[in-house]
Amino acid sequence: MDTQKLKLIGEELFTDNLFDGAAALSFYLFFSLFPGILATFSLLSFFSYQEIQFHIFNFWSPYVPEDIYSMILDVAKEVKNQNNMNIFSLAFVVALWSVTSGLLAIIRQLNIAHKVKETRGFIMQRLSAFFLALGFLAAFTATIVFIIAGDWLSEIIFNEMNFSQVYSVNSFVL
Repeated sequence: MDTQKLKLIGEELFTDNLFDGAAALSFYLFFSLFPGILATFSLLSFFSYQEIQFHIFNFWSPYVPEDIYSMILDVAKEVKNQNNMNIFSLAFVVALWSVTSGLLAIIRQLNIAHKVKETRGFIMQRLSAFFLALGFLAAFTATIVFIIAGDWLSEIIFNEMNFSQVYSVNSFVL
């Protein structure tokens, strides 16, 4: 690369406030993690499916450091024992606010990078971020459900549709 291109890239990095945007996005990511985890565990405490909770804990264990994993387990046990709707409501609202704020930061940073002037008002921006957050939440929830209960769901679906022979051949091949 020649020096002209490097100079242009450097100027764009600073005029687009790339580092400030990255800092804001990481802040909102970490700010929304704990309330999101708390809301998830408090929601799971209302269900009596111990196996699902066990699978969720085991799913995350390879990706989380051991000390943090034990802390999360302690918090989950406390929340499970309390079975309190207030904890869920507060954690869900805080998590949703921080996720929508993070999505607004992404939108702002993309507008800056592409030199687009925002024409929507505050409420429309928040609503757009809210529906984006709900879409991400639905996609994330569906992904986790299919990872945890995929085999069980596929057996039920294929047995109901009388595809049990096709399913047994496919599971043997896979």
